[in-house]
Amino acid sequence: MNTDKPGSLPGSIVTLLITVAVGMAAGHVLTIERVYEPLFSRAPDEESSPYPAWPAKRPLPTPLLRSNDRSRWCTIRALVDTGTYVIGKREHLTDSSEGYRDSGIVFEDGWTSVDKVLRPDTQEFYSSKPPFLPTLMAGEYWLLKHGFGWSLGGEAPSRWWVVRVILLTVNVVPLAIYLVLLDRLCISFGASDWGRLFVLFAACFGTIVTSFVGALNNHTIATCSIVFALAPAWRVLFGPANQDHLWRYAVAGFFAAFAACSDLPAASFAVGLLLLMAVHSPGKTLTWFVPAAAVPVIFFFACNYQALGQLRPAYSELGGEWYVYPGSNFNPFADLEKRRGVDWAREQESRPVYVLNSLVGHHGIFSLTPVWFLAAAGMLTGTFGRGQKAPAFLGIPPERTLWQRWGSQRTLALLTLLVSIVVVGFYLTLAPRNYGGWTLGPRWLMWLTPLWLLVMLPIADKMACCWRGRAIGSVLMGLSVLSAVVPDGNPWHHPWIYVAWEQMFGPLY
Repeated sequence: MNTDKPGSLPGSIVTLLITVAVGMAAGHVLTIERVYEPLFSRAPDEESSPYPAWPAKRPLPTPLLRSNDRSRWCTIRALVDTGTYVIGKREHLTDSSEGYRDSGIVFEDGWTSVDKVLRPDTQEFYSSKPPFLPTLMAGEYWLLKHGFGWSLGGEAPSRWWVVRVILLTVNVVPLAIYLVLLDRLCISFGASDWGRLFVLFAACFGTIVTSFVGALNNHTIATCSIVFALAPAWRVLFGPANQDHLWRYAVAGFFAAFAACSDLPAASFAVGLLLLMAVHSPGKTLTWFVPAAAVPVIFFFACNYQALGQLRPAYSELGGEWYVYPGSNFNPFADLEKRRGVDWAREQESRPVYVLNSLVGHHGIFSLTPVWFLAAAGMLTGTFGRGQKAPAFLGIPPERTLWQRWGSQRTLALLTLLVSIVVVGFYLTLAPRNYGGWTLGPRWLMWLTPLWLLVMLPIADKMACCWRGRAIGSVLMGLSVLSAVVPDGNPWHHPWIYVAWEQMFGPLY
């Protein structure tokens, strides 16, 4: 394998690697089912357990995994089946000691979710997830329902096929494009076949991106959108002069904003990319990048207003009366015994302990995905070390632009470093301390994955030069793959470190 010339890796190897990853992702989608695990269930005599009780009777089989994705599915079903964003209704009773009665989609067997809010003035339940993505997916559900007669509220198998087709469309197909574009970027940034293959292998099997394809979520979509924006933008900034096409500005702007609308912290990337493009060409950025970026942003706020009667997302009401109501999982005035489990970790540990666990502990960025040590090294050395010029084989005239003089790798390293400091710093110091709930890793940071993969490529290239470096890289890769392996394809599962700790010492929270 060549170690000093990028792009010489046989295309069949790359194609096979991507095909296997996409095939595994599709397999997760086509066989997905909610599985109840005794380890994470409470026996009748375990009053102190933080886990829900083991079902008294056989649960209804369902492809909807946990509260997080069921909340979004409720919105999709409500939009098409009832023509509204309302997923439930609370009726106050005067002749009952219970005080109220709840009804609607989100209270049906197999559809229940704690990720819901109660609008105070109408006493209607809505998903706490932004309606941006569910509204788009409702269009596909409408086509499936009217074209094939499949219904989310109907009997199996039609309900299952709606879920499968939508997940294949919004998770698996974008994943395939994501991996192809990421590999093309690796050719631009890399200097060895081993480094390119190392990064691509990590993208296919060593991060939690591929672990989430079996669940309807916003993180995988945002992750893919980052690459969809980065690929044309980097061609504009560092490609040949004749590649400075207007459509690349529009595509970069649209997907940068789409990533931000899917995962709000990704707005930091969108702003950073906007600044880079604006310095390169203010006129083209203003007339093409900005208008294209405005499309998903306008749609995002239009969906919020249509659903809730306000521009602010529902989660902006966290801590207010939309969340704090009788029966809410987010009610801080609930009985202390109900505030158990990882969702209430902040009740039992300090901020420093939370930071430690989030970096190298049971939900650690580096302990669960050790290849991110290489990404951290790549950000620092790429930003503060000797800058890298753009690859000569791209045929770029010397010092054509400011970013050309700065260097493509250094520019990416600086952008990634600044964005990572802002986002990781926010989640470690200001965000609620619950590790993202029941999930196999730091899902809130997932959209940073392609940036971290690309900045670690120069480090991987250096490791390719000796057997010790390749051995260390292989160990880090193996441990990262270990953490990305998902039981039954369900990403709403505690990390293996968390599980091992509880098996040895009992519940953590």
